[in-house]
Amino acid sequence: TPKIKYRLEKSLFYALIAKKMKQYNIDINHVVRHFDVTGKHCPVYLMDSKAWNIFKKELERRYIFTKGLQQSF
Repeated sequence: TPKIKYRLEKSLFYALIAKKMKQYNIDINHVVRHFDVTGKHCPVYLMDSKAWNIFKKELERRYIFTKGLQQSF
């Protein structure tokens, strides 16, 4: 269903960004939108400050969880 596909894509999106954060040692304060760099309205659904802050909090949560998993092996 479209709802399940959306949730899966969103989860993969978080995973990819968290992986790149770890790979390049980027902390959450240095994750930016295209808009922050170029002024382009992209991604549109993160243009709203509230949505962006929610996104960053979830990304940080997943990043910390992923780091913790990798350190425990």
